[in-house]
Amino acid sequence: MENKDYTTIEYKLAKLRLVKPDRQWSTKLKGSLLTKISTSKEVSTPAWKFSLAAAFILFFLVSGTFAYSQNALPGDPFYPLKRGYERLRLAITPKKDKLQLEQRLAEKRVDELKEVVNVRNDEASDAAIAEVAQSINEIQIKIIAVQANYNTLKDSGQDTTQTKKTLEAILPVLEETQKDLNQIEEALPPNKQLQIKKIREDLNSLQNKIEDELDPSSKIEGIQDNQNSSENPTFSPSP
Repeated sequence: MENKDYTTIEYKLAKLRLVKPDRQWSTKLKGSLLTKISTSKEVSTPAWKFSLAAAFILFFLVSGTFAYSQNALPGDPFYPLKRGYERLRLAITPKKDKLQLEQRLAEKRVDELKEVVNVRNDEASDAAIAEVAQSINEIQIKIIAVQANYNTLKDSGQDTTQTKKTLEAILPVLEETQKDLNQIEEALPPNKQLQIKKIREDLNSLQNKIEDELDPSSKIEGIQDNQNSSENPTFSPSP
């Protein structure tokens, strides 16, 4: 190859070095990488997870994108980065603390939806509602697993103290979340109220099941009251 060809290639490479990716694209890529790493089966040991998390967090702190992402709302360019960091944080959290962290993240999704409804247009609420639905669904799966464990321990005569405390602590969270969602529902247009209503009803059903399992006597008493009222109906005297 002649020298002039090398000169041309070097010139083109020098120009290529000046090309930088679009900021929004690079932010989405970072969020996708965090999500991929946090859900990867290959990253199975706590040491590796911790090392990767530390490396990524340090990188984002140094690059200045971390602070921006923490205030991002659904639909913002930095939001995927925020969610990716949360998933990575969840992946390295000990199993016993995962449910508590997921509860805090679900509360954060509801707060984001509140803010979006208050300050954004109607279209922006779609992404926020989807985030709330996904986060609540993940919480429900974890709670159902705790319920199953509680019933298994109870049926086998084992100690249920810790599991019962976990379920008791969940109840006020479920109740408060339903109240928040009810307020949000009233501020949404009719076509979107149904989505929030469905989430509320699922949470209410889950709450009722937990209460019945923790205090089955109240359920039996309620059934007996209904039976007594049907067996001994009261009639008003004819005028």
